Amino acid sequence: MNLNDLLPITFLARGSNTFHPMTKLTLGNPKQLVETVRIGTYSIKVYCESDDILLQASGFTMLFPERPNSPFRLKRDSRPASALLDDPVSMQQIKELGERWRAEVHARIRSDWGERCFAPDANGRWHHPLFESSGTHFSCIHCGKKFPGAEVAANLWHCPAPKCNGSPIDIRTGPA
Repeated sequence: MNLNDLLPITFLARGSNTFHPMTKLTLGNPKQLVETVRIGTYSIKVYCESDDILLQASGFTMLFPERPNSPFRLKRDSRPASALLDDPVSMQQIKELGERWRAEVHARIRSDWGERCFAPDANGRWHHPLFESSGTHFSCIHCGKKFPGAEVAANLWHCPAPKCNGSPIDIRTGPA
């Protein structure tokens, strides 16, 4: 069984005839149910809250942060659906489900910010999506590290340093 074999039960965020599941999800919205999926005999609800993806079932909660280089976080308890986590095939399906929705969030962010934030201009400068600044290198005000524009843009303008939680608002041109 693969991700395409999962049974979508319901989608609550609907557009017009051209359905894109993330169309009505916007930054800062409260937790919104976007899909319910059945894996085996268990239902998993998929929520989007402030661009983070949350999978919940009777027995576990998985959080897939919007920040691209953040690993998912898992909280489990003793209720029945936690048995899915012990089955490698089911666990892989759950991870693929979370990553698929996280990719949808990333695609929407890229679309909202536009191509100029994800490709250099003719002079090799990258345009910051939140500020009227551009440069070849950017610094994080949290960790003080400096990164090439390509690396920051590839990470959706979050700090690429593994243990830093710098978000796009923390990324600046010039020294940190």
